[in-house]
Amino acid sequence: MTYHLPLQHSKDFTKALKNARVIADNIKKSLNDMAHPTTPVNVFPYSFFYVFYEQYLTIWRDSLINIAAALLAIFLVTFVFLSFNLVAALSIVLTIISIVIHMLGVMYLANISLNAVSLVNLVMVRVV
Repeated sequence: MTYHLPLQHSKDFTKALKNARVIADNIKKSLNDMAHPTTPVNVFPYSFFYVFYEQYLTIWRDSLINIAAALLAIFLVTFVFLSFNLVAALSIVLTIISIVIHMLGVMYLANISLNAVSLVNLVMVRVV
């Protein structure tokens, strides 16, 4: 059992979560090397704040996947509904990309962090 020093910022919490995972993986590897091969030991870190800061480890990858999926869906729908007009569908997608970039800029200027709530809002901006 171990403990964390007092943490204040989101970067501190995510760094502590990453380090705890590294420590748990090292302990798991050591225990599995010593244990019988048929009964592997599973070690995982847990703390109260891990539940809340887990999202920050993959938020950028999740954001890019969701934005790309929404843009692909918008492109396909506009391409079909505009009678397979490629130029019009691409111009609509480029306009939406511009809106997303502007929204990210406004989020930066307003000091809004990228989290699950702001990700949902970014995806909904394109759909509506």
